[in-house]
Amino acid sequence: MSVVNDSTVAHTFPVGALGINALSPGESTVTFTLDLDTPGSYSWYCLAPCGAGSNPYSTPPMGDIGYMTGTMTVY
Repeated sequence: MSVVNDSTVAHTFPVGALGINALSPGESTVTFTLDLDTPGSYSWYCLAPCGAGSNPYSTPPMGDIGYMTGTMTVY
């Protein structure tokens, strides 16, 4: 576990159902390992605004207004 300065966060990777919130500083790679025993699909939503337009919360690459989203599948 490490501490990331809030001012350097470029993306977040929260998966509430699994109690995960990984923070990614800009221009970096973050690696973490999870031991999961419950198969399923879990949604994540990046909460850090990164849109390229005048409103970083609602312009691409944000997938939905306010969020970049994805699904993590555990087999």
